[in-house]
Amino acid sequence: MSRVLKPVPVFPEDLSRSSLPDHTDKSIALHGRRLGVLSNRWRSFECMVDAWEKEARDKFEASQVTRVINPNVSSRTPQESMTKLALSSDAAIVGMGH
Repeated sequence: MSRVLKPVPVFPEDLSRSSLPDHTDKSIALHGRRLGVLSNRWRSFECMVDAWEKEARDKFEASQVTRVINPNVSSRTPQESMTKLALSSDAAIVGMGH
């Protein structure tokens, strides 16, 4: 089952202990799961991916982190790359760095 999370900004006044995700909840944990990252090779995004990969492995015990590269940042990601990401991941981070 796939779950798509809507990227909505969170403002400091909206944060409370009850609104933060419980990272011990195994339904959202990465422990033993595969994380995929779609990168467009923007340097700033690559720096974030490096940090996420380390965190996923060291803190959240992800079994695997796969980085899929969009070969042409001027166009949409090819279907082949998206399929590779979907098939190799239990959860994925996609984004654009500036």
